[in-house]
Amino acid sequence: MANNSLVERINQEIAFQRKMAKEYESGIYKNDIVFARYDQAAKILEWVNGLVAQDQGKPDDAPEIKANEGGMLENKIKANEGYKITVSETYTASRSGQESRIVLAEKETSLGRMFVTWESTAWLLSNGSEKADYYWGHYFDDERKARADFHRRLLEKYEGYRR
Repeated sequence: MANNSLVERINQEIAFQRKMAKEYESGIYKNDIVFARYDQAAKILEWVNGLVAQDQGKPDDAPEIKANEGGMLENKIKANEGYKITVSETYTASRSGQESRIVLAEKETSLGRMFVTWESTAWLLSNGSEKADYYWGHYFDDERKARADFHRRLLEKYEGYRR
């Protein structure tokens, strides 16, 4: 009986998070960042709700995270801050559908081609689009140095998880 109350409270919170996400998705309150936060909270709650349902012996009817064959999100984002993303490698993924990536991107400027490697966290939104945060950028004017940095950063992440 206590689990039914918990499921009911989780469902109420999911409904609230979805309502708030909808308000910030479009219209007068449009704000992509706030929308993404409410949307992600609702997805995590749906995942928790599925776990509670499994514990009660019910079928897991929580929505599944849409992923490609390798179990990873598709990289739907093709650009950030004017940089075209050329390579994106996922090094870890959480059960809630959030992924950590290393990204290599380039852009043409008046000074020539510029390159950047970023760390990124990505997740799928309920409308099927992907949202990502990019941080800790390393900037280069030489493609070979940028590619070397991309591989070094990725290797550091993989080695860090083996320790």
